[in-house]
Amino acid sequence: MANANIEATTKEAWARTVVDEVMLRTPLTAMFTEHNRVSISGKKIGQPVIKDTLEDNAQSYTPMEGLEGGSTTIWARPKWGWKYVQLPIEYGVEEELQNQAGGKDVAPVDIVAGLLKAGHTGMRLKLTAMMYSESETDETGADFQSIPYALDHDTTYGELTRATTVTNKWWQGASIGDVFTDRNTALAPSIANFRIMRSICQRHVPADEKFYAVMGESLFQAFQSQVEARHIYSRDGSKLAKYGFQTFVIDGVEFVQDSWLTTNSMTTDFFLLAPSTWDLRVSPKRNFKMTGFTWQGDQVGGLDKYLARILLAGNLTCSKPNANIWKSNMA
Repeated sequence: MANANIEATTKEAWARTVVDEVMLRTPLTAMFTEHNRVSISGKKIGQPVIKDTLEDNAQSYTPMEGLEGGSTTIWARPKWGWKYVQLPIEYGVEEELQNQAGGKDVAPVDIVAGLLKAGHTGMRLKLTAMMYSESETDETGADFQSIPYALDHDTTYGELTRATTVTNKWWQGASIGDVFTDRNTALAPSIANFRIMRSICQRHVPADEKFYAVMGESLFQAFQSQVEARHIYSRDGSKLAKYGFQTFVIDGVEFVQDSWLTTNSMTTDFFLLAPSTWDLRVSPKRNFKMTGFTWQGDQVGGLDKYLARILLAGNLTCSKPNANIWKSNMA
């Protein structure tokens, strides 16, 4: 059987540290956590959203004029399926024997530390890669659906078709000039362009919505130089900066540097996000839970090692893509 000390210590330490070491060390998941956008869900993910207003039903009339009736469908219900992630954690017979003394287990500090570090790093990088993926992470894919896919144009999202200005315009990611073909159009990283994008996104959320601008190192430094030159540079230690990320604030919007974008060839990608429109859904049965270690040598050809798995099921959903914008060619 597996080393009981290794198993108990690893599982306890994993459960205690997963929020700090995985969720809060990634800018996106830290943002969702801070704004209470991480939810434990049960059945298939579905969310009613408002797609229209009753403005066209309003009637101006005179006292002797009949009152009109009428109705408009203002609700739609996008749906997202569950996505599944697992991370295997293993240790071999040599590690097991090295943690025994006189027939009694000793505290496997080095092994546990190594297993936890590998687990934290692996889950953090996997989550980040899924959330930033530019692939078509639709219902048929295995990955969590990504922010770029939610904000792209002319793609089916939440089982609702989108096609430029013709079909479900209200369900598109925000677009400068409402052309819905400009995601990859070159755009300079200027404060003026940022303010244009902020104004477009602000139309669809309350005035007190807290926005975040997320980008890689070169774009972050380009904006940083501009605000320092204008003497409008400010930090807010009560926000994401408290988690150790490099940030500054323009017009109340926190600019966040995510080096993952730089190291994964997304140096020109810029995201302006309204956190109230996002939900990181997690299944209560697989919310980073870790199984016990099982010996793999009881099968023919099996290896003399022990295996546990970290399990996650959920998805990332957006209820108002038009309150967010993704520019993939800002330079």
